[in-house]
Amino acid sequence: MGLFLEDKSKALANLENAKNKEWFDERFENIIKFLNSIEDVYTTSCCSGRISVYHIDMKDSKKEHEFLGKFHEIPDFDDILSSVSSASKDVVYYTVDPAILHVCCKDLSAAEKVLDCAYFSGFKRSGIFQLKGKIMIEVRGVDGFRVPLSGFEKRFVDEDYLRFLLDFSAVKLEKNWAKMDRFYAKLKKVFC
Repeated sequence: MGLFLEDKSKALANLENAKNKEWFDERFENIIKFLNSIEDVYTTSCCSGRISVYHIDMKDSKKEHEFLGKFHEIPDFDDILSSVSSASKDVVYYTVDPAILHVCCKDLSAAEKVLDCAYFSGFKRSGIFQLKGKIMIEVRGVDGFRVPLSGFEKRFVDEDYLRFLLDFSAVKLEKNWAKMDRFYAKLKKVFC
């Protein structure tokens, strides 16, 4: 078995492990299955996009942020309000992260096909890079944003603004998901 196939086998085992631990983003399951069924490509990670509320310890900039709420589907307003209300004195952010998918390709020919499908589906900031000798494609959405909600013991926003953020987030995530649907359709045309 060649190195590419060994790496693909390990990646597929990691995927099954992620599914068993419920770390797998089910929204992209069809795309992941399809890509992993292609001989010359496999996926290494994905996220369909998410809404998160987290705080940052301003006294310790090296400390990672702590999630107060993380949602891969559009949450209820009460879930967002609860996340924001649980914040401490630190700076609290509301973030919409766009979709992202990493695909390892056996050769440049396969990489070009995947990248073209991504680009012509609306993922204009997608790209190709090499990582530890592997040819990787990063399919990356741009429909995201980050805003501070509170900091230094002051809340900057009211409930009306939080409702606006949630509605705006839904629009952004739905744009990501529509692009991913187009990407999947293009992949099937190119690789079938």
